[in-house]
Amino acid sequence: MANEFNISYWNYRLMLAENGEWHLREVYYDADDNVVGWTANPAAPWGETADEIASVMRLMLEAFDRPPLTESELPGFQPNSETASG
Repeated sequence: MANEFNISYWNYRLMLAENGEWHLREVYYDADDNVVGWTANPAAPWGETADEIASVMRLMLEAFDRPPLTESELPGFQPNSETASG
């Protein structure tokens, strides 16, 4: 069963996976700040220039200022790489 959500924004968050590993993920939110999904694979810095990569890395570092998430806190959702934005 596919769920459709209106994604209002996203950011990077630290997430504790069920296997005990910590990952940095893109996390997606609705207009009420509820988590509605996250990427299946950990995030990696990317860009066409060194400056773009540095900019992405600054956004990734902001994840350390937010409370970490765990997969078990969000039992109704499964990781979904199809919702990833670039």
